[in-house]
Amino acid sequence: FALWCFRAAAAPTADVSLYDTDTAAFQNEFQGPATEDTLRAIRARIAEVEGWPESEIRSAQLAALSAVEAEAGGATRLELCACLPVGGLTPTRALFGAVRRAVSLPVRVLLRPRAGDFLYTQAEFDVLLEEARGYRAAGADGLVIGCLTPQGALDASRMEALMRAADGLPVTLSRAFDLCADPLPALCAAQELGVETILTSGCAPSARAGMEMLAMLSQWAQDR
Repeated sequence: FALWCFRAAAAPTADVSLYDTDTAAFQNEFQGPATEDTLRAIRARIAEVEGWPESEIRSAQLAALSAVEAEAGGATRLELCACLPVGGLTPTRALFGAVRRAVSLPVRVLLRPRAGDFLYTQAEFDVLLEEARGYRAAGADGLVIGCLTPQGALDASRMEALMRAADGLPVTLSRAFDLCADPLPALCAAQELGVETILTSGCAPSARAGMEMLAMLSQWAQDR
């Protein structure tokens, strides 16, 4: 599948990024507002990756190779995770170190302690806080995080705590966004928190299926 990442903060342009499960690294980025030309380019990119085989869990060596290939292909940022077939989990420091040494691109790290929902126990959340502090100290260029309430809203208090632990690192809201009961309040909450970008397929199984919602979200983000 392909995912769309757009700026949550109000800005004259929307940054639109796609990445493929085959490499777990950004392959192409479109700069500019969500125009018809941009949407056509996005549809074409999604069509290219549809039907690719499910990616395997990669070793640090293969992840580093993928990162190098992504940089050579024009990627401008990497978002690193492990276990992509289950939606992505927190990578090991060894994996992060291998990728960090292999490329000069900014690397943001996904913090997700397990597969499944984004409703975390206190013990799981304590792990997330420690990971946020640890990855900041390890040299991550940003974090990808997401916490929800039982009612399906963005858990602003826990998001804020993680952002404090990150101590100023840029933050991307993870695909927890796609499981929110209502995307507009979630977008507003993310903007108020200072989240920089949101990773989403438009609350649909794929970016192609969520294209209309993606365009609406991009417009909402620019209008606020």
